[in-house]
Amino acid sequence: KAENASDIHAVAAAIGRTVSVVPLVETAVGLDQLRGILGADLVPFVAFGSLDFALDLGCEHTDSALAYARHRLVLESRIAQKLPPIDGVTQSIDDEDELATDARRARELGFSGKLVIHPAQISAVSKAFRPSQADVEWARSIVNTLGKPTAGAAQVKGQMVDRPVIIRAEQILTRANRL
Repeated sequence: KAENASDIHAVAAAIGRTVSVVPLVETAVGLDQLRGILGADLVPFVAFGSLDFALDLGCEHTDSALAYARHRLVLESRIAQKLPPIDGVTQSIDDEDELATDARRARELGFSGKLVIHPAQISAVSKAFRPSQADVEWARSIVNTLGKPTAGAAQVKGQMVDRPVIIRAEQILTRANRL
């Protein structure tokens, strides 16, 4: 339950050497102090302890109740130039549809992964964060047609394509190759 940057330094000091620390943001105080937590040099990214966060707020563990916190985690991570955060768990161990929906939502919001509570969840989460074949084909068509990002806009298959779209296509191809 990271609630400030000194928590990060205390963990590193207890270990006795320089290590990366992935803080769990699980409280309202932690979310309020997120910029300081992300400012710690030892933090490559943060993870969302969504169940504890909902408990701390006294709210339901639902998309709408946790939307603000999720958006803020992604936004503050970007502002701090850290890797995208990891989303919290899905409680249902054997409901693959719910897990896939939760993982897709996390990816759409800008999370780079999702915490799991059972090995049976790994495959569905991994699949949700991999670019689909359709995404890869779209990205290839953009990059192959236009090449490197330039100023101005072009049209590819009836879509306006400019620098941000080309960069997004490159990111999809990079992620597909990495995974």
